[in-house]
Amino acid sequence: MQRVSLSRFRPEAVQDLIRLGRDSDGGYLVSRRAVASTRVLISAGVADDWSFEEDFARIQPLARIMALDGSVGLWQFSRSAIRHLWSALREAAQRGPRSASSDLARAVHFAQTAFNFAHFFSHPARTFEKKFLGDGVSPDWVGLDDILRQWSPTPHDGAGPQVFLKVDIEGGEYAIAPTIAAHHQMISAVVIEWHDLGTRWAEFEGLMDRLLPAFAVAHLHGNNHAPLIPATNIPTVLEMTLLSRELMEQGHRPTELMYPLPLDRPCNSRREDYRLSFD
Repeated sequence: MQRVSLSRFRPEAVQDLIRLGRDSDGGYLVSRRAVASTRVLISAGVADDWSFEEDFARIQPLARIMALDGSVGLWQFSRSAIRHLWSALREAAQRGPRSASSDLARAVHFAQTAFNFAHFFSHPARTFEKKFLGDGVSPDWVGLDDILRQWSPTPHDGAGPQVFLKVDIEGGEYAIAPTIAAHHQMISAVVIEWHDLGTRWAEFEGLMDRLLPAFAVAHLHGNNHAPLIPATNIPTVLEMTLLSRELMEQGHRPTELMYPLPLDRPCNSRREDYRLSFD
């Protein structure tokens, strides 16, 4: 039976961690110097939350932002608002105003989401593509190689890595991890959610073997929406921050901190956060 352990992935000491994004699922701890060195943020998997991208733009206003998600868009949010508004009007006519409150609240929520989406991505330095990041085969998908080729800043001497990746693509991370390793010289940091670890642990370890020579694990957090791997205290979904070794401080050493950190927040606020062990 394969041994499942986080001992190889204990984060290294990084002194400038900050939290970007909301205080729930969608917020991540990252290195401030990685953000400062970034000229392009590529964000795969947006859903209805771009609080991470908003905070990133506030701290590093020089960065261009390229966001991708084939499952959402202005039309989807607007259509949901119209659908719930229609349902609220029908309920109010048939059963009275009180019965319409839930649908009316949802209509307001989606209308506000549509407005915020349009406002944020109307900025000339921010682009949204309604595509999935993955194999790049079908029209709805685009490969990471193509995105990096299109969006990477022009390199110049002494610039260092200037591309930050945020990857939350529900299992698609396994397919693109080799491309991240291959282009590590241009990538300052990666925020990546590893899914399905209960069934893909060996694959995860193999990909980490390819990433760790170029990146240090700067932070690790368990997503408490997901269950634990049976007979372990390891969540089946892990949020991981990787920092380019070019940006690491001298004297690399594993941190002795307890996880979760004070800056961490549970993805599901109704449940206690997972405590991680690196034994």
